[in-house]
Amino acid sequence: MPELRSLVYKLRRSVRTEGLGGTVKSLPRRAWSRVHARLQLIVLLKDLDEVSAPPPEAARLRFEVLERRHLSALAELNRERGLTEADARFAEDVEAGYGGYVAYADNRLVAFYWWVDGNAPPPPSRASIGAAIDELGLEIDMGEGDVYGADLYVGERDRAGRTAQLFLDLVEFDLRGRGYKRLWGYVHETNRLGRWTYSLRGYKPIWRVVQLRNPLRKRSWTEPLAKEQ
Repeated sequence: MPELRSLVYKLRRSVRTEGLGGTVKSLPRRAWSRVHARLQLIVLLKDLDEVSAPPPEAARLRFEVLERRHLSALAELNRERGLTEADARFAEDVEAGYGGYVAYADNRLVAFYWWVDGNAPPPPSRASIGAAIDELGLEIDMGEGDVYGADLYVGERDRAGRTAQLFLDLVEFDLRGRGYKRLWGYVHETNRLGRWTYSLRGYKPIWRVVQLRNPLRKRSWTEPLAKEQ
């Protein structure tokens, strides 16, 4: 049932953004991608020693450590992005003690971010942020002072006004204050806006992870990046 609800939310979102005709035309492609996919991820690394204090503008966001009390508001954002199945994972990861942040604007939760370090407890499930590095085949070996961040999301109605940038200012500054030196992450290779944003913020592309999936098997391997990246 959670997967069915998630599919319904995704289709509704597609109708809003692409129209009914565009959604109908995209159905064969969506069905094919459910069983056949080629995914390319760019592994990123940022030196947190280069992080400075957030600009005064960041004060318009109320920045908080993610806790169980935030789960109901997070569920609203998961519905917006068509990933209601993430609700269970979020609850498990909070219970496991994994780290996260949220941001509010005008008393509305508008953004979230998860992180984990090499000393984290065992992941409660394969969907956990604690299992992400292995499950995605990112080949990240976190040492002392390293932290891995993922699941950055900013609500659709709050993406103007540099909300994502200001939220990341707060996230990176807090992680540096916790003693971390290097922040790992990844971005989808097709996400040009995301790659551009992380590049401006000093994230360096390290390598590419390629994943192939079909009904019979799933394969994953790493590749060196081309010089133009």
